[in-house]
Amino acid sequence: MKPTLWIIIGIVIGALALAFFVRIPSSNQKKAAISIGKTNINLEVADTDVLRTQGLSGRESLASTTGMLFVFDESDTYGFWMKDMRFPLDIIWLDEQGVVVHIEYNVAPETYPSVLTPNEKALYVLEVNAGVASELLIEKGTRLDIVFK
Repeated sequence: MKPTLWIIIGIVIGALALAFFVRIPSSNQKKAAISIGKTNINLEVADTDVLRTQGLSGRESLASTTGMLFVFDESDTYGFWMKDMRFPLDIIWLDEQGVVVHIEYNVAPETYPSVLTPNEKALYVLEVNAGVASELLIEKGTRLDIVFK
């Protein structure tokens, strides 16, 4: 084979590998939002195994009025960890009605490999910047209305 063909094959393989291993945000990724008082929080929805596994890992930061909502097929006591995280989070577990059943405040990346698990079953898990839950007075028993877009 000619060297030029090998270069083209290498570029194609490299591009495919990059697309497979690097998560490029998709404009068709599902979105949601919650409103608490006068504050609106826009959410990326992680509702597949691939999206839930990736979560917010590897990102440098999260805008102040954004977060990620993990949506599961059925309620359970889902554990979360801070693998490959670069900033602290508040992690909030919600039941089917959007009622907070458990919160972990200010979870630092250094807590990895510890797994944080609620005592009650949840259908949703919300991740926001550390301090947001306290600032918005979110606590166990608070109901959050989730609007899917």
